[in-house]
Amino acid sequence: MKSMPVFLSLIVSVTLLFGGWFMYQVYYIEKPIQSYLQSLDGVEMSRVEVNKTQIDVYIDYIRPDIFLEHYMAIEDHLNKLGHGRKVDVHLPEPENELKDVWIDGSFLLQEVIENRKYSRIPEVMKGWQTTYALQQADARMVDEYILIVLKKDNQISYHLLPRHVEEVNV
Repeated sequence: MKSMPVFLSLIVSVTLLFGGWFMYQVYYIEKPIQSYLQSLDGVEMSRVEVNKTQIDVYIDYIRPDIFLEHYMAIEDHLNKLGHGRKVDVHLPEPENELKDVWIDGSFLLQEVIENRKYSRIPEVMKGWQTTYALQQADARMVDEYILIVLKKDNQISYHLLPRHVEEVNV
C-alpha cells in the first residue's frame, strides 16, 4: 500500500522533469531560432534538431544574395540563440548537375585556397560560369570563410569553405 504514493510521486517527478526539459528545448531554443529565420526575407528553414551539446539548423536559402551578403550575421545570431551550445548550420546538398560542376572544378579552387591566391577566386568563378554555362558563379570572402553560390536554371548550390588550408574539405 505504501509503495503506491512513492510510485505516483516518481511518475509525477519524471513527467515534470522531462516535460520541463522538452518545454525548455521548444520555447527557449527552437522557437526563437524558427522565429528569427522566418523573419528573414529570402531564407527558409526546414528543421531544427536540438540535443544536449549541439543544435543542428537545416536551412534552404531561396535567394543567393542573402547567402553571400548575410550568412555570417545569420550564423552569429544563431550562435547567440544557442545559449552556449554548438550550432551547426546545414546548407542544402547541390542537385546532380551542380554537384558534378562542384566535383569537376573543386581541385582548382582548392589549389587557389591552399596557395592563398584568393584574388584568383573571381577568375575561377568566371571560368566555371563559362565552362559549365552557369547563370551565376559568385564567391565572397568573409572572416574565415569563402562563400560560394552556383546557379544553373532553377538549381542553386551553396558552399561554405574555410580559408585555412588544414580545414579545407571540398
